[in-house]
Amino acid sequence: MKSVQVLGATVFLLLAILLTAFVFMAAALPPDSALPSGGDHPGLLPWALMTVFCLALVESALHLLRAYLALDEDNLRLGERARPSRGAALYRRLAVLAGVSGAMVLMVGAAAFAGILVAVLSSGRLRLSAPVMVMAGMTLVYGALRPMVVRGLGRLSRVVGQASRGALPNYVLENDGIRLDLKLQNLGSREKREVWIGFEELEEVRVLTWREADTARRYGLDPGVAGRHVSDLYRYLKGEMERPRTYVAQLSSGGVALFLRGPEVLYLLTVGREDASDLLEAFEKHRAR
Repeated sequence: MKSVQVLGATVFLLLAILLTAFVFMAAALPPDSALPSGGDHPGLLPWALMTVFCLALVESALHLLRAYLALDEDNLRLGERARPSRGAALYRRLAVLAGVSGAMVLMVGAAAFAGILVAVLSSGRLRLSAPVMVMAGMTLVYGALRPMVVRGLGRLSRVVGQASRGALPNYVLENDGIRLDLKLQNLGSREKREVWIGFEELEEVRVLTWREADTARRYGLDPGVAGRHVSDLYRYLKGEMERPRTYVAQLSSGGVALFLRGPEVLYLLTVGREDASDLLEAFEKHRAR
């Protein structure tokens, strides 16, 4: 699963770099070229905007690649320990095959881009136009300021994440277990939004990053989990269950993800916290008794 994600991010980065090179090439073409060129657009604003777009695309691809390289492979195999089945194994194989196929399609596109670039570069028709100089200057300035920009974006992301944590589920530790406030907005009763799970009911407690949880949900969990989640939540809201046995909520990058598994319990959700080490410590103490 990690290798598929890394492959996809690598191909995305390659395409972003080739697109940037393609835009530079177009800016350097003479006005009589069959492709859009710098001579067709004497104004510099469109080329400056394209430069910003390409730099943002490359930066996004780099961010994705770093995030996928940092994935903990063991945290992506939740489904193998949860409720394995032949259907789940088949689903994972199909998901991996789809990911690899998508990456191959992108690689074909990248090869086509590269072929066009080589053909144009070998034609000897490129020139140093004003758009090329503006784009090169913007790229050099961004390269010099990039560490500062990346740190600033990181701080902004943390501020946005902290602001969104109040709307995310949360938990408190009590009575040798965990009480989860699911923050179900359509329920007026706080008691109804909260569920309690005793540590004796759990075999595994994990804290995951948002990227690990999202990847594990898409590739690692039994595909039947989604159906059980909907069914259990419907019965819970009707009052037919004390709590959902399976609960896989929408994940968010604003907190940390919890994976709670037991013979009759499977929960995967994001909680509005930066750290959940107290939960891990409490669970380990319970198991050590």
